Amino acid sequence: MPKNDGALAPHSVHIAPLHLKGILSTASTVEKWIYHYFHISFPAAILWFVIAYFFLVWIFVLILYGASFTKNRRDEGVFCIGDWPEDGGIVDKFEVLFELSWTTLSTVGYGTTSPISEPGCNLLRYVLAIEAFLGILFAGLCSSIFYSKVSRLNAKAPVTFSNAVCLQYSAGRTKPHIAHNKTVHEAEYDDSEREQAVNGNGLTVPYPYLEFRVVNDRANLSDNAAVEILNCKLDCFVMTVRKEDSIDSSPEEQGAAVTTYDLPIESPELPLFIHGWVVRSILNEHSPVLKESIREKIVELGGWPSDVNDPESIRESLSLDLFSVFIGFTGTSNLTASTVSTLKVYKPQDIYIGWRFAKVVALTIDTAQTTKAKMMHLIKRKKNIKGRFGVRIDHKLVHHISPQTGGGNEPIGDRRSEENILQFLSAANE
Repeated sequence: MPKNDGALAPHSVHIAPLHLKGILSTASTVEKWIYHYFHISFPAAILWFVIAYFFLVWIFVLILYGASFTKNRRDEGVFCIGDWPEDGGIVDKFEVLFELSWTTLSTVGYGTTSPISEPGCNLLRYVLAIEAFLGILFAGLCSSIFYSKVSRLNAKAPVTFSNAVCLQYSAGRTKPHIAHNKTVHEAEYDDSEREQAVNGNGLTVPYPYLEFRVVNDRANLSDNAAVEILNCKLDCFVMTVRKEDSIDSSPEEQGAAVTTYDLPIESPELPLFIHGWVVRSILNEHSPVLKESIREKIVELGGWPSDVNDPESIRESLSLDLFSVFIGFTGTSNLTASTVSTLKVYKPQDIYIGWRFAKVVALTIDTAQTTKAKMMHLIKRKKNIKGRFGVRIDHKLVHHISPQTGGGNEPIGDRRSEENILQFLSAANE
C-alpha cells in the first residue's frame, strides 16, 4: 500500500545497462529469423516462405549437379539421374535437376525424374536424403509458425485503444469566488469535490485525472455475432527509468534503474463489454505519474495545489522519470469462449492536457424495419418503437479528441515532440 507521505512502493526494480548491443549480439541468426515471422503479416510470411523454399531448391540443384557425376560413373559417361537429356542444352539439364530437387524437398515422391537404380551413385543418394530431411524440417517450421500466428490471432482481443491519453483538470469550469480566504470553484463541483476544495492547509482544487479509452472492434456487427467480451479487466502500471551513475564505473558500464509501479484506475473490471469503455486514473498522492515533490505537496495541502492548474505547470508536475504507461486488457470472448488479451503502451508525449475524448457512440435507426419519417410518426403517436433503435460505434472517431469543457486545453502545436521530450527527460536525469 502507498504511504501517506506521498512515497510509492515499487512493484519491481531492475538495474539494466544503457546499451543493448551485448544482449542483442547473443541472439543467434536463426532465432532472429524465426521470431521475425511472428511480427509480420500473413501475406509477408507466405512471401518469405516461398522465397526461402525456392532458395533451398536452387541450392540443392547446384549440389545435385556436382553429386550426380561420381568418379566411377563419370568414366563410363553415365549420369546418375534418370531421363537425363544427354543431348540437351544447359537449360534442359537444369530443368530436370529442378524437378528432382523440388520433389525431394517437398517429399511428394518421385515421378519420371529420380535417381537411377544402378549402384555407384551413393553421393547423390546421400544428398537427396539430406534434402528430404531438411524439407521435412522446413515444412514443420512453416506449419508451426502459421499455427502460432493463428493462435495468436485468436488470443488477441478485438479491441482498439485510443492513441491519446486525455488529462483533464478543473480550469475554466466557473469563475472563482472568495470563501474563507481561499479561492474555490464551486458551481460544477459535486459534494466530494467541493469538500476537497475547502480542505487542507492551503489552496486546493479538484484532482486532475487521466482518461484511457478502449472500444470493441466488433461492436457494429449483427446481434447474433457474439461480439461481447466477458469478465474484462484492465491492469495498468507505469515504468520509470533513472540513470544509475557509479564513481568507479566508466560511462559505458553505467546502468539505468528500471522501476514499475501499479497505476490505480477507477472501475478496472467490466462484466460485459460491448461498445466502449473509458477508465480514469486520479492524479493524487498515490499516482506514480507525478513527481515526488508534487505528491508531498498534495499530502500537505490535502488536495491538488491550485497553483498547478494550467497546462504548463501540470506538464512540469509529471515525473521526469516516466518512460511508459502499460495497459493490459484481458477477457473471455463470447465467440470462441477463449481468453483474449492485448497490451497498449503509451509514452509521455501521448498525454494531452486539457483535452477529452470525442464521442464515438451514436444512436441509430434500424432502416430495415422502418424509415426515419415513419419512426418520427411512431414517436409522436407514442407507439411501441422497441427494437427499432440501435447503438453503433463510429470507429473513425476512436482516436479523436476535443477540448475539455470550460477550455484551458494545451495547444497541440506547442506540445513537445517525441524527440524533444526524450531529450528533456535525458537532460533531467543527468
